[in-house]
Amino acid sequence: MCYRCFVSEQPEQLKDYARVYGSPGEGARVAGMFRVMWPVLTFLLLTGYVLGVALPLPMANSKPAAGILLLLLAAALGYAVRWSRERFKRFVKGARGEEETARLLSVLPAGYHVFHSLQLDRTGAGDFDHIVIGPAGLFVIETKNWSGDIRIQDGTILVDGEEPDRSPLEQVKEEAAALRDWIREREKVVPEICPVLCFASDRFAAGFHVVDGVVICGGHALHQVLVKQGDFGRGLDGVLTRVLTSLEAQVAKGRDE
Repeated sequence: MCYRCFVSEQPEQLKDYARVYGSPGEGARVAGMFRVMWPVLTFLLLTGYVLGVALPLPMANSKPAAGILLLLLAAALGYAVRWSRERFKRFVKGARGEEETARLLSVLPAGYHVFHSLQLDRTGAGDFDHIVIGPAGLFVIETKNWSGDIRIQDGTILVDGEEPDRSPLEQVKEEAAALRDWIREREKVVPEICPVLCFASDRFAAGFHVVDGVVICGGHALHQVLVKQGDFGRGLDGVLTRVLTSLEAQVAKGRDE
């Protein structure tokens, strides 16, 4: 699924909808490629080293020893490839979730600005799934495309009754804090930032919940959260406009690098 990046003039037929910047899921796919390839590359380097050390040895010249060595290397390579393939599937699934959320964000009304896969520095830190600026305020959205039964219990998100390895609530709060610090370097007044955790699948109950300052919702409730319930931008039109200008400059900077 492809989304165009609008940074200047918007086509007339889209004037009634949000202005969109960037490509959803791009960060997840790129990160996935790098993270899943390192086991295979590491294995190849180690294989070269092992062969370089073993081949000069007399035992390596015997057929049984050479056969065992090759079988061990083949087994290790097969494991590394399977591990990398499964890990890459998870990244692709995450990217598809971001694309689904992006589809919902693209039909926000005019006056909203949506940024996808925005990085605030060259290191890749501060890679946000979605940032939304509009009349209702400033939102950081983390998308999860999880399977299983998703519930909230005692302020904790459970998937099939178990806590995930990394708390998505802490993740989106850290992202909001990173954006807040980035804005503080550029503005004297920092607008309130609302962290939103959105489940792209249909595994989350209807409506939305607020847990520890984070709005949690399914895709079906995202429009309600951003348009009807959001009220974080009151009296901060000038600040939000300057933040928008800074984010647009960041998009242009990333495109030129």
